[in-house]
Amino acid sequence: MAITFTLPVGQVSAGNFVPDESMDGTINLRVSPYSSAAYTGTHIDDGVYSFGSVAIGEYKVYNSGTELTSFGIIKIGEDDAVLLSGAQTIADVKTFSGQPVLSAGVKTDTISENSSATGVTIDGILLKDNLTTSNIVNINGTQTITGAKTFSAIQTFSNSVVFQNDASVDPDIYPQVTNSSDDPSEDVHLCPKFYVDRVVSSVSVTPYQQGSNIRRIQYGGTVEASKVYTTIATAIANFGTPTATSRLIIMLEKGQADSNYSNVYQLYHSTISGKSYISIVGLSRTETHLILGGTGDSASCTAGVSFENMSVYCTTEVSDRVYGSMTFVNCNIYGYKDINFANCVIKNCDIRHASGEVPILSSAGYCLSTTFSQAVTEDTYTGKASYIDSYDTGGSLPTAPNLGS
Repeated sequence: MAITFTLPVGQVSAGNFVPDESMDGTINLRVSPYSSAAYTGTHIDDGVYSFGSVAIGEYKVYNSGTELTSFGIIKIGEDDAVLLSGAQTIADVKTFSGQPVLSAGVKTDTISENSSATGVTIDGILLKDNLTTSNIVNINGTQTITGAKTFSAIQTFSNSVVFQNDASVDPDIYPQVTNSSDDPSEDVHLCPKFYVDRVVSSVSVTPYQQGSNIRRIQYGGTVEASKVYTTIATAIANFGTPTATSRLIIMLEKGQADSNYSNVYQLYHSTISGKSYISIVGLSRTETHLILGGTGDSASCTAGVSFENMSVYCTTEVSDRVYGSMTFVNCNIYGYKDINFANCVIKNCDIRHASGEVPILSSAGYCLSTTFSQAVTEDTYTGKASYIDSYDTGGSLPTAPNLGS
């Protein structure tokens, strides 16, 4: 760095400092070790000499080879001096008694408090007590934020947000996550628990309406006395004795599953034999599957029971069957052995038998809008509309459900 250095030279006369013009053009600066002239001054005026492009160093002033000892050693552009311009590296501690103004910002690795426990204030923000990034809300990462936070605008959260509270905080004002009122009104508003609780508490739900003579079957469900049971047998046992004016209605809502079907029920002959005024109703003719009869059952069963809207499987666990006084409405009936429908009512059904097995309509009965897959042995079915709509010999019996009976 080269510096333009000016030096006034004069003498004291009558107690006053006056310019010395007599040394014009002979003032020199010699750099250490001061053996030869380095710079020759130019007299500007009034005893002031100018030295251009002076390098940093220690100098003495000479006049025509004679040192002017009154000046001593002059340090020009000293390395230890802080200059007004130019790049420098400043070492050691520097204490400012006034407030420094830095127009180009500050670049540093550490800012420490000056007085113990006072912290550091940056533009009104106090940083103290070991503040780290764990105490600052980051735009990324998982954090727990304590203390009250007030948002003046609707916030958008791209991930889940958990609001924690304690019992001392008024639930009607916490958390403040809506706009101008407590109740959310926009799609982006969060719903605090107090709001959800209030809305839910105002909802009026009508209980399941069920007559006293209705029982629902839900395998694996929770038993409710006089409402829900897990098997047909327990529902019948619960009801007592149905009558013509108090008929038992059993709704098949959820059955068991086997390897082929997901909604399977089983009803043994012994459970319904001799009983009357019972209606067993499925939810779907093709999706409600009832195994009628099982191992150990008698081949003959007379009961005033109605089967509606289901598929009925008369499997091989029982040999040739005789059903008396039963009613089948809107059912698929699959006979894997002979079935004798004695004095039965059959409406809007599809009855299929295995090859060589025979459907029999005996005694007085009623058959309407029903299709058979095998030729029917028909008795008089006296007093009723006695006819068969049609035969459908195509197709085959489906795989029967099996619950291990």
